[in-house]
Amino acid sequence: MLYLYSIKSPATKEKYLLRLGKFLDYLNFQGALEDKARAFARKGKDDSIWAFKSMKLQLLTNATVVEDAIRFMTEKAVGAVAAKPEPKVDVPIVIQEKTMLTR
Repeated sequence: MLYLYSIKSPATKEKYLLRLGKFLDYLNFQGALEDKARAFARKGKDDSIWAFKSMKLQLLTNATVVEDAIRFMTEKAVGAVAAKPEPKVDVPIVIQEKTMLTR
């Protein structure tokens, strides 16, 4: 994991390592993060199609989770607006009467 030395921001490095760890956990690798990364690299070197499909599946899973969360929040917000009673305002209603001419 030599590329970590090129990341200057500690916050960026921490987030990257957290996301990498979650990805490797998703693939059920065991051990320390560096061991998981090496195991993924070894397996990916032997089977590049598996590595590609694993990354693609993880991305699609994350996209589905995000879409579901957005849909849930939107429905919840729309439901809250629809369920919100209209405020009562004392405004006089003026009705203009039209006179009709009859023949």
